[in-house]
Amino acid sequence: MLNRNLTLFAAALLSFGALTACPAEVCEYTEAPSFDEISAAPATVEAGGDIDLTFLVSNFDFSMESEDEHAHGDDDDDDHGDAVDLDGPCPIGHVHVYLDDLMTEPLGQPTTPTATVTIPADTPAGEHTLIGRLHGLDHTIFVTDDGEEVTAQTTITVEDPATVGR
Repeated sequence: MLNRNLTLFAAALLSFGALTACPAEVCEYTEAPSFDEISAAPATVEAGGDIDLTFLVSNFDFSMESEDEHAHGDDDDDDHGDAVDLDGPCPIGHVHVYLDDLMTEPLGQPTTPTATVTIPADTPAGEHTLIGRLHGLDHTIFVTDDGEEVTAQTTITVEDPATVGR
């Protein structure tokens, strides 16, 4: 009787998991996600100005859903900064956009393939690098099979607002 109850319990858990997880048949990706390109327009902007970004990604879906809404992961885990398991359900999430360094506060966390970010007003004039990095719904970082973070970057030029038009 105990074995029968355990079997029924296990079947119930499997059924519940099938109802709450991303259905495998929805995911058609056979490869890990990649961040193919980030483009910025205009490529020259004043410090404190806005810049429009377009993200070209492969094998990745943008989402505004929270981790809870999409039923990924364990709500009790704090995975911020850990790597996402690329062998799991469909890669889904958003981009963190950084200026020059991944160790800074992101300029934004867009949940769509296009977004506008504001370049900080105290950014020195000159060339800078905008870096996009793919993150899961719970902000975990996507990494490649060889452990590299899934990123793309582009160069922009920041002008000092005080010298523009002189």
